[in-house]
Amino acid sequence: MFVVHGHWLLPTQPEEQGCFLLWAETSTARKPKRPRGKMPVHPFAAPLEQLHEVLRPLVPLPEDASSVPFSLLLPAVKTLPLPSWQLVHDWNELADAKPTGLQRVRLEGLGLQATAALHFLTALPAPEELPPHLALGDSLTFWSTVARFVLELLAGQRYIPGIEQVGTQTFQARWRPVFDRPEDATRLAQLLRSMPAATRACLPADLKG
Repeated sequence: MFVVHGHWLLPTQPEEQGCFLLWAETSTARKPKRPRGKMPVHPFAAPLEQLHEVLRPLVPLPEDASSVPFSLLLPAVKTLPLPSWQLVHDWNELADAKPTGLQRVRLEGLGLQATAALHFLTALPAPEELPPHLALGDSLTFWSTVARFVLELLAGQRYIPGIEQVGTQTFQARWRPVFDRPEDATRLAQLLRSMPAATRACLPADLKG
C-alpha cells in the first residue's frame, strides 16, 4: 500500500521560488528499524520510481518534475517515525505505538513548480475513486482543497496587484487574493482551522538545527 503526501517547501532566499513536494509511505518496505543519526533517512518512504508508477495512471506529472531533498519533523517513537493512520501495515511494534517526541528525517521528494502543482492538485481524484492500494495523506487532501479554492478565486478575478518587501532593500510584485465576499472569508477561516499539523512539518534538507 502507498500513502501519498504533499508539502510546500518555502523559499529560503529572495531569488528562490520554492516548490510543492510529493512523497509516499509504503507498507512494502522492509520492517522498519530504528534509524540512527541526528537526521536519518525516512525508513519506509517509497523510492521516487515507485511514486511515479503509482501516480502516473491517475494524474499526469510534468516532465520537468525533479528530485528535491528535504526533511520532515514527524511524530516518532524515540527515533522511529510513526506511519500515518491511512497506511495499512503489519509492523506490530508500530500498530498502537504512541509518539514519544518528534524526529527529523531526510527524504527525496518529487518537486513541482507552482503552476504544475495547481494543475496536479486540482486533477487529483476523490478518495473514493482511488484504487485500494493507494490513499492520500491528510496534507495532500488539504492542499488539494486549497488549490480548488485558489482556482475559484482566479476564475472570479478576485485578486489585486501588490508589493512585498523581501529583505531590507528588495521589493517584489505579488498578486494578492481578495476575500471581500463573506462566503470566501468563511471558507478561508475553515481551511485555516482544518490545516493538518503535517503541512507545517517540511524543512529544507540543509537547514541546521
